[in-house]
Amino acid sequence: MAKQVFEGVQMDASLNAEQRHEFSKKLSTVVWKIKVDDSTAKKDDGPAHVAGVCISPMGYILTSSHVIKPIVKYSGSCSSWKAGWTSLKVVKRSLSCGLCLLKVEKTGSKKVDHTDLAEMGVLRVNQHLYGFGHPEFVEMSCPYTFARGSLEFQCDDIMELPPCVNDLDNPSAELLEGQDMAVYASEIKFDMKKVLASSPRMVKHLKCIIDVKLFRPKTILLMHQDIPLIQIKNFHLGYCGDPVFVSSGHVVGIILFKFHDINFAVHLSAIKEFLKDIDLANVQPHVS
Repeated sequence: MAKQVFEGVQMDASLNAEQRHEFSKKLSTVVWKIKVDDSTAKKDDGPAHVAGVCISPMGYILTSSHVIKPIVKYSGSCSSWKAGWTSLKVVKRSLSCGLCLLKVEKTGSKKVDHTDLAEMGVLRVNQHLYGFGHPEFVEMSCPYTFARGSLEFQCDDIMELPPCVNDLDNPSAELLEGQDMAVYASEIKFDMKKVLASSPRMVKHLKCIIDVKLFRPKTILLMHQDIPLIQIKNFHLGYCGDPVFVSSGHVVGIILFKFHDINFAVHLSAIKEFLKDIDLANVQPHVS
């Protein structure tokens, strides 16, 4: 039977080494490793492995949109899922929000270990945040590596955000992703003082400070300008799609990319906006 793995668990400075290990072990049971299905894999289908987090006993997995392509088949696995690699289907993908929701296919009566979204997204400077990195290029004896970082800028809940349009079937999406983003970004004007003072920094400011000629993934520039991002320092194993946890073990963000040793993650406010039309307890959700 699936369980909500973080009920009653709290990470803080008072925990001893054994308790910290137990916390990280629980963390690993809801973090999924996602890969292109071997039978359909192509050379240009993206990175070998990305990460996601299960946020429902029905097997809904939240990850980053730019690592998931609409026409590619994916499979996933995690330490608590004993069936091995299993097929995943795309439920909703939004480039404007930077998020994608997948679902485990053919779970039958079996439910999946999960954690919930955090109730609030208020984060203070230097607050500890937690996550897992999935080794992508080398084989390691430990498939999940516990990471702890700290918040660089204050984050607040944002009540009103632009709607996250479901652009999964938008024929222009793939075309936009292939455009020369240097041309797209060349028209942007900005005030550096305002950029540095923004808390949290918004995507519209990141468009100004990123060198688009070298930056990957360029699809970040297609996100809506008002999507708030969490900035995490010393989060040494951030992979695209990694969940960001607070000390209660609940999800407060999804990693988008790393830039100048800072990991940027979609904030909880945008995650809630993205999921507002999804019934996570429903076996077959309807997405309008």
